[in-house]
Amino acid sequence: LEALRMFSGADEQKHSIFTGAIAVSSWMNQLAAMGKTAANPGFAMFNLMRDIPTAVVQLPKEYSRAKFLLNLASPEVWGSAFGNVFGDAFVKRDLTGLYKEAKEAGALITPQASMGMDPIISQTEGKFSPSVVQSAKKGLKRPGDTRIAQMLMALSQALESGTRLAVYNTVFEHHKDRGMSDQAAKLRAAVVAKKTTLNFEARGSVPLSPLYLFANAKIQGMRTAYEKLFFERNPYTWSAIAGVLSLGLLASMLGYRDSDKDKDGKSRYGKIPQNKRDTMFIAKEGAVGVPLPQEFAPLYALTNTLGDAIWGDTQAEPKQYLSRALRVLMQALTPVNVPQQDVVGYKANLSDYLLRMGLPSATLPFYDVATNKNTFGSEIVSNKERKAAQGMPLREMYSKNENTLAVNVAKGLHDVTGIDVAPAQLKYFAMAFDRTAVAFWSDLLGSDKPISYPGQVRNPLTRRFSTEATS
Repeated sequence: LEALRMFSGADEQKHSIFTGAIAVSSWMNQLAAMGKTAANPGFAMFNLMRDIPTAVVQLPKEYSRAKFLLNLASPEVWGSAFGNVFGDAFVKRDLTGLYKEAKEAGALITPQASMGMDPIISQTEGKFSPSVVQSAKKGLKRPGDTRIAQMLMALSQALESGTRLAVYNTVFEHHKDRGMSDQAAKLRAAVVAKKTTLNFEARGSVPLSPLYLFANAKIQGMRTAYEKLFFERNPYTWSAIAGVLSLGLLASMLGYRDSDKDKDGKSRYGKIPQNKRDTMFIAKEGAVGVPLPQEFAPLYALTNTLGDAIWGDTQAEPKQYLSRALRVLMQALTPVNVPQQDVVGYKANLSDYLLRMGLPSATLPFYDVATNKNTFGSEIVSNKERKAAQGMPLREMYSKNENTLAVNVAKGLHDVTGIDVAPAQLKYFAMAFDRTAVAFWSDLLGSDKPISYPGQVRNPLTRRFSTEATS
């Protein structure tokens, strides 16, 4: 409210440019958040696999884990979650049963909050968006307007709500059995259900999410873990800490022992992308990773890094494992961007690293393209300077294996507007939101009428070639 008052009255014009910039940044972060969460076909199950162990670990110690797991397996819980969420999304049916009770008590999280949509920024965006932007928005087909988008978002919300309903039922039954009134038991259950995994609706006095993607989720996740450890002194949380620390070492030991050797004679385990090893339990190269709760993943990554130093042959140099350890700590303790490139060693550039940390998340793709370097420190367009010196235009800078759609769009963009851009740069802008979601949506979003464009285009869903690309 204070933020809104600041932009009112005589100060409105003075602050409109600043607020408009914040609103645009917020809008772009919302798109990116949607691409990584609700619009990502794989996110719903990934999130469920992460929420269940988090709830077991962080449920207050007085409540039975066995009852929680029984409630989690209950058809009533999942039937209520799926029936109400899909009923509300597609037929606008009134809420019923357990879902209605939990929602009215305040136990559930809105999809908007889980994607980081800040209510203050939403209001200022509506107040200060330039008229040209508002006009451009009219007539556009929003991702959320399509049936498949609504289905994916409903699936994500139903799975996320199911875990909270199981927590709600567990806490409600616990207090009812001990003589608490219905109203008081519902309120107690709602508070625990909202706070046990992650309360996306909690906000600090300074909203950071409009500037830094998932900043609030990181802050609230670490805050919840801190409260469970030091205020609640939850033995389950402390046991989870010990287990996660041990898992990091175990994964590293098994990974270096059991993974195959690469052509250079070094273990392929150490060559698994570090950002993947930082967030998943992976005990062998090529094995399926098990996602870790966000609050405990940094601890796992630290001991996994220690395993690099003890058993590793790929990451055994101090500059490698010390750089990874420093990055993991920064990832855990700072709500701003944390680049995935090495802080020290080859490709390291401290000034570039610090600049990437401070820039708003929405501007990073533009900065990356301008510097021709992604968050891992690798080139976006290979040998760009050498090719440019030979007089090659950006639109021609691609390999024979480049995505056909990206090549055609780059050429078409130049033909229509005169703007010269490399296919890899266009693809990078799209992938900046989310690789999986872009691959899934690229042939489903756009106008209802496909436009013809010369050249063959690979359909990302069927992997077959077509001669038409959607706008």
